[in-house]
Amino acid sequence: MTEFNFREALKAAIDQLRSEGVPNGFIELHNSGYISSREVKDNIFRHCVSDNSFTGLIQKIEKHPESWVRDIAEDLKDTLQRIRDRITDLDEIERSSPLKPGARIFLTGGYEHPEPWWLAGRDGYWGTFVRFAPASEGAMPIAFVKLDQEIHRIEAVGTRHEGVCALLRLTGVAAKWESSGTVTIHVVQEFPQDVATFYDEHPFGTELEWGATYQLKTLAHET
Repeated sequence: MTEFNFREALKAAIDQLRSEGVPNGFIELHNSGYISSREVKDNIFRHCVSDNSFTGLIQKIEKHPESWVRDIAEDLKDTLQRIRDRITDLDEIERSSPLKPGARIFLTGGYEHPEPWWLAGRDGYWGTFVRFAPASEGAMPIAFVKLDQEIHRIEAVGTRHEGVCALLRLTGVAAKWESSGTVTIHVVQEFPQDVATFYDEHPFGTELEWGATYQLKTLAHET
């Protein structure tokens, strides 16, 4: 019997959502106990890239036989409105966020518990926040973090992750840059000049980890 691979199952669920516009893979993962209903909602939100995608999807899941799935449709409607109303001005975010240049940040965690593959047995990686960089229109900016130690990881399919420069993108629905949060991580040798182009060239499946957590030094003890 083939061993269950959560990472591959999650990728398949995302591929299905993007290609077919249905969240069946996420629903199956939830019903099997691998992800929570909130994670289902967060993933749907992250991987529907336009209002048109949301409109069609919401109409579908509003008719789903399971009540918890129908509840997600209402949550998505509320989330979309909050996002439209949210201030995404880069200057305002730089002023209001606790992430300031030079702040120490600890990266850890991941979707695979208790031992995320990208950590290879480590507790996590320390780094220094450099700055925010604008991403796509209407989205929260990306955080640039310079790691203390270079990461070298190679996936089973051959994808290489090498570098001391980490790009952090918020993954929570309607999330803001606060003292801690959940992020997608890419690592590179040098920070890109054009972040939007970087993410166009590095779609889902190319990241080092899509469910990591970051914590400011005030919340994580640095040794």
